[in-house]
Amino acid sequence: MFTKSIYPHDLNLFSDYKPPSERIDQIEEDGSNVSIIVRENLINFLRLKFFTEKLGKKYSYDSFKRILLYHVFDSDNETFNKIKTFINEFFISETKCFFLVEDLGPKNYLYAQFFADNSLIPYQINNLILLYRAEITINKKPYADYAKALYNTDIVDLGQIESNLNTLIADIIKFSAIDLMLDFKFSEHKKTDIDFDFNRYLFHTLITEKSQLQLYQQSVLNWLMYVSQNLKMYLHLTHELPLFTQVIQWIKEEINNAGLDLFNQDYPKFIFRDYKSYKLFHSIVVHFKYIPQVSYLYRQMNEKENPRLIVAGIKDFILWFNEENYDIQLNESLKTFEQSHTFDREAFYTYAKNLIIKD
Repeated sequence: MFTKSIYPHDLNLFSDYKPPSERIDQIEEDGSNVSIIVRENLINFLRLKFFTEKLGKKYSYDSFKRILLYHVFDSDNETFNKIKTFINEFFISETKCFFLVEDLGPKNYLYAQFFADNSLIPYQINNLILLYRAEITINKKPYADYAKALYNTDIVDLGQIESNLNTLIADIIKFSAIDLMLDFKFSEHKKTDIDFDFNRYLFHTLITEKSQLQLYQQSVLNWLMYVSQNLKMYLHLTHELPLFTQVIQWIKEEINNAGLDLFNQDYPKFIFRDYKSYKLFHSIVVHFKYIPQVSYLYRQMNEKENPRLIVAGIKDFILWFNEENYDIQLNESLKTFEQSHTFDREAFYTYAKNLIIKD
């Protein structure tokens, strides 16, 4: 079937290696095991190209996974650069194989189609590893900067919280990269795979006030969703990384199981357009101390947004607001937008809106 080998060395050095024609013959008629065949080929390719000191040894799936975990994520730059180059070379080499075949049969076509459908995998693997090794970054807004605008940060060590969240994200990235290298798809994982103490970091012992704890927990979720969206766009994915989605769901479950009702979407519907509008308003107003600040927030959400995020008129809004447990009591009227607008208030509002309304 193949007239010659395109590999620079003799893969037959490995007793468990099968020539291309036999590997293609192992593909099921429906193509259901193509990714498994490709994975075996990649493992053999990397064994040949890089792990020369192990020649002749047959690797299991799990043992090779451990080797990749060490060499890819904890190696020096030279070693890392070799591996990512070899992965890219493998995809190019396997694709070229089919130019050597005059009659592309059904199974050959399935194999070739796999590489055509997954051409972004080398790019995604490379960039996930670069992100893990902190050689590139996609987060323009560090968690600490975001959190300062939402809750009382004087009682917690934002640097430590941010470090813990970055460790969590690094784990998500690492396991996602391994998924792609070994299975050519993103997989779901067990909670124990992640080096993150959900109980310790979600229920911060220094935050004793319930409303502040809820804002802290919401800030963690919002920031992680912000990072997840950035990763999705950066890696050209159609959906968020499955492991990221799992982690966010685990966080929600931990909080809900504690009975904090963080995600209970009961809100004053006669005041706000929807729950997110209320969440935006509440997340901002708890930091306000002066009536002009509330005036600006009302005018912005009621007059400048289309559709309006606050749907109530001024009188109904003031009556509702004064019955809530906010630190401010409003008079019978509010200042106009022009009287209450400042660029700092606008920047604060825009920042919060981008993280809450668009989550």
